Amino acid sequence: MCYILATMKVHFACTTMELKSHKSDYRKICALIKEMGHTITRDWLEAAIDLDEKNKMNSFNREEVYNKVVAAIFAADVLIVEGTVASFSVGHQMTLGLAKNKPTLCLIKKSKNKKAKDAKHAFLGGIISPFLKVVEYDDSNLVEILNDFLNYNGGNPLIKFNIVLTKEIEGYLDWVSFTQKINKSEYIRDLILKNMKEDDKQYNKFLKIK
Repeated sequence: MCYILATMKVHFACTTMELKSHKSDYRKICALIKEMGHTITRDWLEAAIDLDEKNKMNSFNREEVYNKVVAAIFAADVLIVEGTVASFSVGHQMTLGLAKNKPTLCLIKKSKNKKAKDAKHAFLGGIISPFLKVVEYDDSNLVEILNDFLNYNGGNPLIKFNIVLTKEIEGYLDWVSFTQKINKSEYIRDLILKNMKEDDKQYNKFLKIK
């Protein structure tokens, strides 16, 4: 059986406030995600920039956009959030992703403004989750940060493998995915993690004698 580093499905989030000032950073992050061979579940940034440049940012259907954002989060393997400009929308997306145990990378642009930096970290410090990673970035380390998170998951790379299922099991997974708004891989991983916790003592004993 062949094991390979997984191609990640990424939900990218940032606020549309101050878009003119930060769009180059947002574009760079999205471009790097794609260059590294991963996919963005809702590739919305360029359309938003176009609306902003035409002063039509308030013309979209907010309910429709919200539903698409939620669907994109549920379909993603991981979240990458550019959180330099704090917003309720971005915080809500992070909360949704973390509630689904999605590994989440929050990128904060390096700044000499200590007061602003402390305020952002104070807000993020209130989110307690083992799935959240907050990193300060600039042009010198952005590639390294994204590469580590997406391709190596901070030293714990994801792998994919082929699995043979009966039609009955496939049908059940389709149903679970639809009703619980969760992708199939995530559901299977959660089942394995649950069994790992239940077998924790025996598994750790096995690891020691390997």
